[in-house]
Amino acid sequence: MTKADAFYLKIPSGKIRVHRYGEESDRAVVCVHGISSNARIFGPLGEVLAQAGRQVVAIDLRGRGLSDKTGVGTYGWKRHAQDVLEVADALGITEFDVIGHSMGAFVGMNAVALARHRIGRLVLVDGLGLPSSSAAMAIARNATRLTWVYRNADDYVKAVKSLGLATPWSEHWERHHRYEVEQISGGGVRARTKAHAIYEDAAYAAVHSPRVLWRSLDLPVLILRASRPLVGADGHVVTSKDLTAFLKANPSAVAQHVDANHFGIIMHEDSNSAIKGFLCQDLSA
Repeated sequence: MTKADAFYLKIPSGKIRVHRYGEESDRAVVCVHGISSNARIFGPLGEVLAQAGRQVVAIDLRGRGLSDKTGVGTYGWKRHAQDVLEVADALGITEFDVIGHSMGAFVGMNAVALARHRIGRLVLVDGLGLPSSSAAMAIARNATRLTWVYRNADDYVKAVKSLGLATPWSEHWERHHRYEVEQISGGGVRARTKAHAIYEDAAYAAVHSPRVLWRSLDLPVLILRASRPLVGADGHVVTSKDLTAFLKANPSAVAQHVDANHFGIIMHEDSNSAIKGFLCQDLSA
């Protein structure tokens, strides 16, 4: 197992918690998680890519995990994308690739829009356009855990598991959710993630469609789509309509379906294998 080196970086927007896998001398890939997640979600993928000779830089977005919880008006995809670039600057990384899961995919698209010359390849993991209404509701239900107060971390993790969205459950999911737990005064625990960060990023999504960025993605792109709906028959985050439209606008992009739901896809072995193959190709090819 490749253990992550965890540390803080101070960038203009605040303090960012970074989890790095692999050697600093290897080509970097920056990993961006979803709206209510944290950097630990990239644990299995980080290990796979580090063993393949890549430096993996997974970050806690501001408002999540151990990164700073900044004030109202400081969030949104474009601001997170600027953080990605400034994290790379702080680490002395000039050129890199980006992997984004869910909302992290939209942050990745924005990073390309801001600094195309710095980004070689982009991986969009079940984040592309507008989710179906039922999928959006399921994601919102998952985010309700941020308001819970429980006696201890064990009870918190059991409650998250009972939602049944992170499937199949594994020790990696348990580590991910234990990492986000903090003690509160008066007893009990809750998630560190701040509700106002979630609300603000959700509000940003309501008025900024990622579709407007599609045609600007003139770089190698891999899309991983979860085949299993979150709920019902049509509960997909990446709809078939959006996938078809994206591939029409970006015919050189590669799409692969993974037998998982929106949450399970990020830790699925098939996802890890596809991303490894895509990122470890010769960039001159």
